[in-house]
Amino acid sequence: MVRVHFSGVIKDISLAYLPKAKVNDYVIVHTGLALSILDEDKVRLPRLLN
Repeated sequence: MVRVHFSGVIKDISLAYLPKAKVNDYVIVHTGLALSILDEDKVRLPRLLN
């Protein structure tokens, strides 16, 4: 289990499906499970458009 930050909300998330995930990775989370690691360039573009 790891502790993650979602825009001010802190949750405990399981990395059972992503043992290679590391600090500062962006991941897709659903129902308390990290499911996929995202490419940082693809994550930052939409955030810059807001």
